[in-house]
Amino acid sequence: MKCPHCGYDTMQPGRAENRRFNWHWPMPVQVNPQCWFVADDGSIDAAVVLRSTNPQAFRCPKCRTIVVIGEQTP
Repeated sequence: MKCPHCGYDTMQPGRAENRRFNWHWPMPVQVNPQCWFVADDGSIDAAVVLRSTNPQAFRCPKCRTIVVIGEQTP
């Protein structure tokens, strides 16, 4: 799949998981992510949305695809 945001040729397939609060998350208090991207091949678990952030997102009304734009660093 081509990325609809940046045009990159291959997006990594995976799934979104909703996880319960984890007291052992190594981040400051109240930024524990509850939504994760998990690659189909098991190569990566990446936080999608942290509790303390409001990332930009887009939804297609026709196919219901949702794209969450990650934090961009300068």
